[in-house]
Amino acid sequence: MTTSSINLDKYTNFKTIILGSLLVLLFLSLRWNTFTTPFERDEGEYAYSAQILREGEMPYENSFLQKPPLIIYIYFLGQLISPDSLWPPRLLAAIFVALTTLLLALIAKKELGKNAGWIAAFIVTPMLVMPQITAFSANTEIFMLLPLVSLLYLYVRSHDSTKLLSWFLAGLFSALAILFKPISLYVILFIFIVWFVELYKKGINISALIKRIGAISIGGISVLLLAISPFLLSDSGSYLWESVIVFNRFYADFWGYGLSNLVRYVGIFWSSYWVLFVLFAYLIWKRPERLWFYVGLLITALLAVYQTPIGHYYILVIPFVALISAYAIVLFSKEKFIRNYIRNNTEVWITAAILIIMLIPVRSQFGKTPEEFGLWVYGTTNPFGEAKIVADKIEDITDPGDYIFVAGSEPEIYYYAKRKSPTRFVITYPLIIDTPRILDYQKEAISDLNDDPPTAIVYSQRQLSGLWEEGAPREFVNYLDNLLEESYELSGGYIWRGNKGIWLEDLTEADKNNASLLLYNKVED
Repeated sequence: MTTSSINLDKYTNFKTIILGSLLVLLFLSLRWNTFTTPFERDEGEYAYSAQILREGEMPYENSFLQKPPLIIYIYFLGQLISPDSLWPPRLLAAIFVALTTLLLALIAKKELGKNAGWIAAFIVTPMLVMPQITAFSANTEIFMLLPLVSLLYLYVRSHDSTKLLSWFLAGLFSALAILFKPISLYVILFIFIVWFVELYKKGINISALIKRIGAISIGGISVLLLAISPFLLSDSGSYLWESVIVFNRFYADFWGYGLSNLVRYVGIFWSSYWVLFVLFAYLIWKRPERLWFYVGLLITALLAVYQTPIGHYYILVIPFVALISAYAIVLFSKEKFIRNYIRNNTEVWITAAILIIMLIPVRSQFGKTPEEFGLWVYGTTNPFGEAKIVADKIEDITDPGDYIFVAGSEPEIYYYAKRKSPTRFVITYPLIIDTPRILDYQKEAISDLNDDPPTAIVYSQRQLSGLWEEGAPREFVNYLDNLLEESYELSGGYIWRGNKGIWLEDLTEADKNNASLLLYNKVED
């Protein structure tokens, strides 16, 4: 080995250490204040479902949940680590993100060279904690990315693999991604279509094709059966089918198929990441050979989420944006006019400049406490910050075996208070969303509350909490208002005065109007 090669190896190792350390520092700087930020409603839903599962009751049957069961198992694991803490599922999410980042780097390295791996890793890191789409929360989409990107890595690395294990893993990763979030299905189908078309062009025979499809099927079906078997064995399978399959179909139709939500979120991405749009335009102009594949992934991901108004669905597009950006930076850094100005480490300096542009809109994020961060992201329109305070008040006025009911979609309160709901409708969205079953759901909730009257009722006055919707049937809301008037008394509420919130027990009418959450307790007969 020559002296020059030894020096080159030392430089490469030093560069790897420096870049790796900077990446870890960026990762932690963006996430340190997210681990104990109060749960949002989806996280509360998963936490409560995991909580009752630990106590021997089955989710879906006892908690209306639209997501497949893998997310429940994640929160179940988190509660085994520390049952009363917010950080375990967020830590698990961070681990999933770190592994996803590593795989994206390996994909970019395989496709575009070593430096592209570092570029993709640095670009995706701030995007996967993007506050505007609540990407920092331990939500289904974050966990979905790891198996989805694992499938993409398998495709990139094993184009022509004849090993059935690779195809079995492809089925396994596909099923895991779908069981975290079914919106991944479209991207998965795109990858497999491209994969099989390439094999067809290379002359794959029917026998080999059948073997590969069989291995994929075995991998996918194995994961599916393992995931849903607890619910099938406990006769809860029909509830799972109803909420995950039937209701979700109605839910998708409810949002319609217009482009308004897509336009809104493209605007959000533009406001923070306009520089990536410029890179994308440059790449379209250059039209490199493999661009079609990554643009196809991006378009397919957008087709899967374009109709939704919910921000964290757009997490699905982020890995493909990062890969396309890395592709553009690699090509741009080779331009002669760029080399005239930046002769050494061109890609590093360009990536650093782009990162600074990406981080400027969220620069205040770095210094906020977890509570300040939660208020900064959600504002006062979502009662997430005060949910724990109200839950503590519930614990004071109820016994562990008492039922409570949250009139709104704030299931995090059930989790914090360690109290159960008398009805599976721990979110009230199914009672207001225009579906063929809306009246049946309202009547079921009324019957449940009549059978097991809750000791305490939390009444959410925030519209986003989903207690009421203009034009929805009012059977349940009218019943609830009568129930509160006849059998409950107001114990207090969380009052907002500007951006300051406090708990009060003696409420004026003005206080009541400014409350996000009101707490009622049952009057003794």
